[in-house]
Amino acid sequence: GNYKLWNVTTMTAAWMSAYMATQSYYVFDNGNSWEMPFVYQEMDINDPAQPVQYWYIKDFVITSEFFPIPSNNQTINVEPGFQFVSSHIAPEVADMMEVAAEIINDDLIYIRNSTGAMLRKIGPNWVNGIGDWIGTEGYLIKTSGTGQFTVTGAIIPANTPISIFAGFQFVSYLPETEMDALEAFESIIGDDLVYVRNSEGAMLRKIGPNWVNGIGNCIPAEGYLIKMAADAELIYPAAAKSS
Repeated sequence: GNYKLWNVTTMTAAWMSAYMATQSYYVFDNGNSWEMPFVYQEMDINDPAQPVQYWYIKDFVITSEFFPIPSNNQTINVEPGFQFVSSHIAPEVADMMEVAAEIINDDLIYIRNSTGAMLRKIGPNWVNGIGDWIGTEGYLIKTSGTGQFTVTGAIIPANTPISIFAGFQFVSYLPETEMDALEAFESIIGDDLVYVRNSEGAMLRKIGPNWVNGIGNCIPAEGYLIKMAADAELIYPAAAKSS
């Protein structure tokens, strides 16, 4: 087609060689856009014996509008009472008020994180004491009605390490499919693990010499309460073991 090149500079063969060895392999990340300096080569098709002309194209910038990143969705259902929730999605807009906007109504009493910070209504206003939704964390929701909200963004790899601290902590369940709790929490099962608990109060815990799985399968969108005697690192298996 008839393209017009802006901000071009002719290059000698020596400069071209040096350029190809360095800067042409870089992309400059400007946050919401990316600058990609590169070389345009031009030759005389009517006289191939003529030297190739090299042009350095400056200020070539693209944005995500040119190459949109596909979004993924996960819907989280909430029921009256207390419930642990989580998502294997890192939200595009992480502010908790935005993530949970679909359930912020008269039925919602609060959303709480592991440190006790809350999103709740104080007087006529909703106050976000949590800040951002973090994909590796679980959350406790208390509500008086049913509802659902959808988290939209990029999938978090199931085997992303999650730092676990001594004491109580809500954690996210990152695998996209169900998995036996003994298998899911295998990386932290040991003398330092006191228990893992789900929303119904069922536990994975040690009774006598044996670990007993009262949870059954871990379920996507469910969060889990972990009590540890010492710090640890939770890594979910990338995939469930075949039976």
